[in-house]
Formats: sequence, structure tokens, C-alpha cells
Amino acid sequence: MDDDEFYRWYGPWASLTPPEVAVLMNGISVPWWIFGGWSIEAFTGRAREHEDVDVGFFLLDQHRSGLS
Repeated sequence: MDDDEFYRWYGPWASLTPPEVAVLMNGISVPWWIFGGWSIEAFTGRAREHEDVDVGFFLLDQHRSGLS
């Protein structure tokens, strides 16, 4: 999917930081975590560019999360 098609389907992209994701996920009653680029940066201590934040939770918790 090219950028034009992405924006047509989903609208403009507003990237979040991990602290902003924590605020967004506040009140979710299931375990969740950040993975991908931000976790690699935290583990290695080497700064990287980020376009998004990868958030995960267990598939079995999807129905309880309020996110499905």
C-alpha cells in the first residue's frame, strides 16, 4: 500500500511516543507491552528514528481489552 492509499483509508498519521501510548492504554485491564524499534532502543541504548510504536497483548485477552 502506498502512502496515498494509506491516507485515503486511514487518514493522517499521528505518531505517538511510548509515554503517550501509556496514557492511551491507561485503564486497559490486560497486560500489554511495547516491542519493536522502541524496545530495541531501550535495550541497546542507541537512538533510532521511529514512525510508530508497536503495542502487543495476548490474543486470549483481545476480547477483554476493549480494543477489538
